[in-house]
Amino acid sequence: MNEQRKNFLLALYISLPILIGIESNVIDLLELKKLREITSYINPLLIAAIILSFLYFNRGLLKKRLLIVLSVYSLLILITFFLHNELLIIADKLVYYTFIQVIMYIMFFSAMKDLKPLTKYLRIYFIFGTIYSITQIFIFNITKLYSMGYSYNMTVLIIISLILAITKKRVDCMLFFLFNFGVILIVGSRGIILCILISLMLMPLFYKIKRKNLLILTSIVAVLLIAVLIMGFAFNNVIKSSRNMKALKEDAINVYNSLSGKGELKIRLSGREKYYGFILNKIAERPFSYKGIYSDRYYLAHHFGKSGEPIMFGYYPHNIVLEILFQFGVLLGAMILLYFAYIIFNTGFKINKSKNRLYIILYIAILSYSVGQLMISGSYLTSNSFGLLVGYIIFIQSKKISNGQYNEL
Repeated sequence: MNEQRKNFLLALYISLPILIGIESNVIDLLELKKLREITSYINPLLIAAIILSFLYFNRGLLKKRLLIVLSVYSLLILITFFLHNELLIIADKLVYYTFIQVIMYIMFFSAMKDLKPLTKYLRIYFIFGTIYSITQIFIFNITKLYSMGYSYNMTVLIIISLILAITKKRVDCMLFFLFNFGVILIVGSRGIILCILISLMLMPLFYKIKRKNLLILTSIVAVLLIAVLIMGFAFNNVIKSSRNMKALKEDAINVYNSLSGKGELKIRLSGREKYYGFILNKIAERPFSYKGIYSDRYYLAHHFGKSGEPIMFGYYPHNIVLEILFQFGVLLGAMILLYFAYIIFNTGFKINKSKNRLYIILYIAILSYSVGQLMISGSYLTSNSFGLLVGYIIFIQSKKISNGQYNEL
């Protein structure tokens, strides 16, 4: 299978959350309930078709690696189900998400020889991303519900646009960033702000950016954030249902009270602090015990939710460090985390040394997305940000990267 087709399938797979998000929003706006029933069958079939096509045309290349990955995963999950058989009730959901969000990204990147063709196919998804944001505004206006999924589905595109705006002074990319970031601040979640801050810290490590330019761009992001906050205060009736705006307003008030001496600085974690506290206490009780992957869902559901029900799927630490330390124990977990940190830095050093602009952009965008989401929101076992990061690291580490000034998006 040639590189053009492989990159097309990878671009399509990466972009599916945006395309499916647009599809879902349009169906809701047009109130086509019957069509939703049809797409509930079509979408999984589309995902399966992309996966099977990719595996079939790369079967010789991926046969051994897929066997190894599935064998290790199967062993780990069997141990977990043996230790906590109550998790069997959500086994199908856990395995499904791990396979399509993590394992398949590893397989895709493992088969790639070059990602240069990827840029050609991803350009069009900047247009789809804008359409996604516009439809999300209308959905929010009707439902008054925020969407964390929408926010993270847009993260990679937004960070890429920010990088190009800063390093290439692309006006179109800056407009894309400002519009979509503004929409996310109103109808999305706060997590993407951390992802953007991480990308701003990573950029000077790879680009010779003048402090003045970086300060200007950082100021633009800050001004945009402040402008939306002011809107929240001035037009409270217009966006009073925005969960994100309420949280940002509370954060702003807490910071102001802290700086003015009217109160202590309070970090609003939307209930995550309860999860963190429970997990830390459990780790302290038995620091070296191996509990198994997914085991955090079992313990958290028993403590905060209703054990034995599918609701267990949503109970996890919302922090990759705590998740791994809890599942594997402090000793083995720390070794895993240290190795992962080492390989991330080593990959970044290798990319920076090559001066390959395309790979630098992808590294900053994917790493910022992954770290930002996995530190406060996602689970490494079911989030595509982790799959993207691991897959991309495998691609870089297994290739001899040539120096090249590839044209970016």
